[in-house]
Amino acid sequence: MDKDVFVNRISGIVDNFSYTPFLYALLSVDGVYKLKRIKIDESLERDIKVITDEWMKNEIFNENFELKNVDFIDENEKIFYGLDNYDSKLTFPKMNFPSSDLFKEDDQINLVGLLVKINKDNDVLWLYQHKYKMTRMDRKSFLYAILNGENCYESLEKDVFRIDHKFDFVIVDDFLTAKNWKLLQQNFGFEIYVRSIAAQYVDGIEQMGIVADMTTLRDCSNDYKFAKKNNETERFKSFDLGS
Repeated sequence: MDKDVFVNRISGIVDNFSYTPFLYALLSVDGVYKLKRIKIDESLERDIKVITDEWMKNEIFNENFELKNVDFIDENEKIFYGLDNYDSKLTFPKMNFPSSDLFKEDDQINLVGLLVKINKDNDVLWLYQHKYKMTRMDRKSFLYAILNGENCYESLEKDVFRIDHKFDFVIVDDFLTAKNWKLLQQNFGFEIYVRSIAAQYVDGIEQMGIVADMTTLRDCSNDYKFAKKNNETERFKSFDLGS
């Protein structure tokens, strides 16, 4: 999906920011992802909308917004890179399964991230925010105190979680775009995808018999850092394996 198509697609869904956001929790239970709806009141709903509005205005509806194909990642460029059919290339689940299950405090231990869902008719936009262990408030391990109206601190006896003012990636249809591909590499199998593409083209070169010793080429295809820094995935694609 190119930049103009992506921006227009998002713009059509948010519809001049006249949407209602829904909040979901992404959980990982025994290696299986589950999505649960987080019940929120109108006040939190409005606050989340302010956060999402500001983030989209600053990051997407911005004259400096850039979007490139994921095969051309340059760590020196802090821009968005996109991946089509992401669910067949990453371990991050496809966002097409509605859930009526509600998120509860006991689910905190399995919390992977938060998702804001914005939809207009059948068109859906997801904004994902990863939750690292250090950002979770675990009341089983720590005692938290809150200031009450009498300027006195008292024990916090209810569940708390933090919503940051930024998102790690955006999903619309089967297209995922992000600035932070290191997150996808470390948590959602992007490194495996890069290695598999490289291995596929190395196999093709070997079948053609144009390289006598494949050792170095195979070593490079297994070196993720080399592949990423040198756009090796795209370099392998430049070979015409059908000739």
